[in-house]
Amino acid sequence: IPASGGVPGHFVAYQTTRLAPSTINGASAYPRVIDFRNIPTKNMSNASRSEILSASYIDPANGAAKAVIEPGTPYSDEWPGHVAIASVYASAYSGWPYTPILNAFVHTEDKSQNDMTPNIYDSVYLRIGYARSTSGTSDFGRSFQKLNHTSGNPIITYSVAEEEILMSTGQYGVGGPSIIATDDYYYMLYYTQALIIYSATYTAPDGYYHTRAGISIARATRSIVDSQYYSANNNPWVKYRQIVAATTDIQNWSQPGLGGDESILWNYKRDNNGFMGEEVDRARLWRAFPKISYNSFLDKSYPHQVVLVCKGGIDPNYDKPAAIVIHTSANLIEWSDFIVVKMDGDDAGGGNHYTYEYPTIIGLDPLEGGYSGHTTENNLLYYQKDKRNINNNLLDADIFRVPIRFATQ
Repeated sequence: IPASGGVPGHFVAYQTTRLAPSTINGASAYPRVIDFRNIPTKNMSNASRSEILSASYIDPANGAAKAVIEPGTPYSDEWPGHVAIASVYASAYSGWPYTPILNAFVHTEDKSQNDMTPNIYDSVYLRIGYARSTSGTSDFGRSFQKLNHTSGNPIITYSVAEEEILMSTGQYGVGGPSIIATDDYYYMLYYTQALIIYSATYTAPDGYYHTRAGISIARATRSIVDSQYYSANNNPWVKYRQIVAATTDIQNWSQPGLGGDESILWNYKRDNNGFMGEEVDRARLWRAFPKISYNSFLDKSYPHQVVLVCKGGIDPNYDKPAAIVIHTSANLIEWSDFIVVKMDGDDAGGGNHYTYEYPTIIGLDPLEGGYSGHTTENNLLYYQKDKRNINNNLLDADIFRVPIRFATQ
């Protein structure tokens, strides 16, 4: 899961990767930092492959790629499973030299506390956590302090608590945060791995009660996030749950980030009041791994345009495989229909196939590009290319990038 941010002349990027077992925690997927401090004219939009590799932070103690955030430290109940920096944003700053704090918004996974059913796959609970970089230019973005206020340290959790879900569902919760900022607020798009609400008499054909993923949104006052750690009793994040007809009405921003209800923003099922509800409508048009960016090129023709690139289903009948897709919006709540960018299923030989995961678009503009939160006319699309067998088991994975260009007609 790539993320790119920083300030002019000091870009950092984070790539959550599995490395060789000989590296520190190499067999597990933890975020590593790519730091361009020694080549300040470069970033993920213009660096070559060799420059990206040379900018990867290596621990001088042992020559291994260093994980910048690890689960279980300094407290054993923190993020006990997989962690990934899914979005990073530099805090507001002034003066020179630039020494802002980097806000990292983290996708976390751990095994369900109530997954006690033997001989089936583990249920995984997803939460969104927060960490901030250690201050100072010498460390900028190389180490982080986790927010420490409740067990697991979340800032956004699913409306149903981990302990309340008893059936095995594969994955549930909230994850994949992506941040965009205005002068006043941070807005976070994330995916909700929500339980389908079945009738009391329904029996799942295969014995499992599956989840379906959709996109939701939360926001927080930017000055509060930038200025201090906030306590569990003063979490500034609130979720969007539509409760009045006007979609952009401030009353819809009323649900707490921890355990509050949310609305699905695209492909939603309407609730009893006719508003955007908490369930996806067409289950096979799921959405996950969102990355949002302000697009300065589209904005010239369509004011306030933001772009969402994500992974998802494209065919309600499931005749076509999933794909990397793009949506656009002018208000972050109402989203366009999708454009297919890259579809799964290319032949990998020997009965195997390729899928394409974790898309991120980074702008190429020499003045405005380089960030995953800011795109332009010409950009680079980063994604993970997975090689899978006929049973969909992962055989290999690599990171690729290709040019992608926006047009207004």
